[in-house]
Amino acid sequence: QKDAPIPWEAENWESLKDIKVGATIGYTYLSNFRKYETEGLIQVERSETDSLNFKKLLRGRIGAFPASLNTGYGLLQSEFTQEEIDQLTYTPQMRPSYQPTTFHLLISKLTPDAESIMSAFNKGLTKLRKSGYYEKFLKQSRNGFYEVSD
Repeated sequence: QKDAPIPWEAENWESLKDIKVGATIGYTYLSNFRKYETEGLIQVERSETDSLNFKKLLRGRIGAFPASLNTGYGLLQSEFTQEEIDQLTYTPQMRPSYQPTTFHLLISKLTPDAESIMSAFNKGLTKLRKSGYYEKFLKQSRNGFYEVSD
């Protein structure tokens, strides 16, 4: 939470030894996180969903919750109020080269013209990245600019 920053030292999970860290059941976390949890160097409380972990974070039941930036902000924007979101802060946990989350477009090989669709998508994505729009769209997404529909 913004009013109670955690003593995070980048890439040093042990710096959280006095903080209860939330985790989501069934998720795979980085090996150093699992190592510190297994050896009892950090306290981990697992919940069924990311949403529940964010609720625990807002209520002070946990002090930190590792989540990918885009997924976390997407969930916050869809399930929490702006007042609640404003209570939280994001601290990068690792160098970008270690970010475990990437985006992918999957197209079935059975789809007619699958290769040409993928080629056209990749060309468009390259243009978006070069123009700076890709990063702009990601930032807008994190700020709730785009709505998720059922």
